[in-house]
This record gives sequence, C-alpha cells and structure tokens, in this order.
Amino acid sequence: MSGEIVVVAEQAPGGAKSTWLQVMTGGAKLAGALGKPALALVTESGYAEAAAALARHGASRVVRLELDPKDVDGWAAAVAGVAQGL
Repeated sequence: MSGEIVVVAEQAPGGAKSTWLQVMTGGAKLAGALGKPALALVTESGYAEAAAALARHGASRVVRLELDPKDVDGWAAAVAGVAQGL
C-alpha cells in the first residue's frame, strides 16, 4: 500500500466544485506533512477541467471514475476498488 491521501471530488459543470478544491488543498497539505502523494477521484463528466483544477490545488494524480455521479452504490464500489489498489 502506497499510503496515498485520497480526496473524492464532487464536480459541477465545467470542473470541480470550489468547496472540493478547498478539500483538495487540505488533503494535499496533509499528504505533504506525511510525505505521501495526494490522489483525487472524479467522474468522467468534466474530467479535464476538474483534473487541471485539482492538480493546481495539490493533487499529485487524478483518477477518472467511469460511473453515474448520482449512483451512490457505484461510487462506493469504485472508491473501494481504488483503495484496494493502493
């Protein structure tokens, strides 16, 4: 396990929501203090814009999840799958 700090980012049209960019900044600060990378998870809708914004706020990598953003069970399964792969 690499020990990455994971931030799940909610998106709005055109990219990540501003509150989640603040969460990403906090996650990146925590990751830096622990000497670990910060990973952001986003859905494919608006991925490019969200990935760029999250990287500017400290994400060392951004993983695109191909699922319906309103599918709670899908989110849970996707996040669990990523976590198992860390």
